[in-house]
Amino acid sequence: MMEPEEPIRILSDLHLGHPASTILDVCAVFPLLEGVRSVIFNGDTSEQKHKRFRVKGDQDLRELRAHCGAKDIQAHFLTGNHDPAITSLNHMELCGGKVLVTHGDVLFRHVSPWSLGYELKRDEIDNLYDRRGGFENLSFEDRLAVVKEASILVRKNPMKHSRQGVRGKLIHVFLNIWPPSRLLSILRTWLSAPRKAFALMERYRPGAAILVHGHMHRRCIARRNNKAVIDTGAFQAFARPSLVDISGGELVVRKVVRRREAFVPGKVLARFELAEL
Repeated sequence: MMEPEEPIRILSDLHLGHPASTILDVCAVFPLLEGVRSVIFNGDTSEQKHKRFRVKGDQDLRELRAHCGAKDIQAHFLTGNHDPAITSLNHMELCGGKVLVTHGDVLFRHVSPWSLGYELKRDEIDNLYDRRGGFENLSFEDRLAVVKEASILVRKNPMKHSRQGVRGKLIHVFLNIWPPSRLLSILRTWLSAPRKAFALMERYRPGAAILVHGHMHRRCIARRNNKAVIDTGAFQAFARPSLVDISGGELVVRKVVRRREAFVPGKVLARFELAEL
């Protein structure tokens, strides 16, 4: 695999083609690709989970790839639970292993514990772990492999609605918070995610100082001792996206803001000097 050239930018959860995505036209994200040599798209870049939206997701993805090629930008795509077949790459280790980048679905045994689709497949997912020796005994790579298999299983489930625009976004949000027990599950997931992320680093990549992930759709920066976990949020309704830049030994987290019809880098949220970690 080609080592990403700096400056590197990390984005996640574009959800191209999904009715709840805030990216109605893929051109809206092109300003986020300016001024960098490499972009890492950290999972859930396009919609493969539901076949009704795969056509637009695939079309937007082709345009995104073409734009990167035309601008001589290295585009690295990592798998997510909505696009498990987009690539064979499910994580990257940057800056001599100090920065671990992966979508974040590997943090949870059942990938998306708030999702009805994964709830219906719990037994099958547990069987996937058991066939590899049991969840507690798996290597990092095996856990990532099971997550991909589980996501391919779940993506076969039909989407409950196909509306686009504002109505589609509202329906999507409602389906994700109803019944109330699902909303409680989302809140528990948000609260537990940083702890699980630090534990993942400690167990599998103790030399890593920063884990960059998405998946939870909740922009967040958590610190513990000399380590950090960064959730870059999502380009979806009621979520706040952010980006990560790496260059010259510095990692910077920025808001992503919308100006007219385009997304651009915004205010700096955090800076990390990698040499000090």
